[in-house]
Amino acid sequence: MSKVFLKPNLVAVFENDVIKHMMPVKVGYKFGDGMDQAKYVSQPDYKWDKGMEGICSNCVVTEMKENFIKCEMPVEQRHLNFGLGLHGAVSMQIVDSIGSLLLFAARPESNHVSVDISTQFFAGCGLGDTLEIDCFLEKLGRKLAFIKVNIYDKATKTKISSGTHTKYFVS
Repeated sequence: MSKVFLKPNLVAVFENDVIKHMMPVKVGYKFGDGMDQAKYVSQPDYKWDKGMEGICSNCVVTEMKENFIKCEMPVEQRHLNFGLGLHGAVSMQIVDSIGSLLLFAARPESNHVSVDISTQFFAGCGLGDTLEIDCFLEKLGRKLAFIKVNIYDKATKTKISSGTHTKYFVS
């Protein structure tokens, strides 16, 4: 995870070079492509796919157009709760990570941080199901972006969850 701090002139500084290693977001992009080359100044042995971001490591972009990306992601054992259903925290992480991915496509050189994330839950799914994720950039301003994410069971088209994500551009 990036460590962000404010210098005396109130400019945010990231202690890693993650953004410059991300491959361009396009159809076929697998979440995290290029990230294994990133250097984390404060934790040189950090492996991105072993942390929270790794939850989406098998998520692939299947469609892109202006202000929209569609992804697919298989539900794996690590995504399940004790009841063997998709854990709510995974839906929340998808809203966070795929919302951020959409911004990396819209403004590739920007650093942004979350200021608000909200997730609603409607139905369940389980091991082996495939999630279909629709991510919309509802509004993009100079300093804020407003994102909507819908998560469906691909086979049944049942809405599993949805969420909103507000991001602040620090650079």
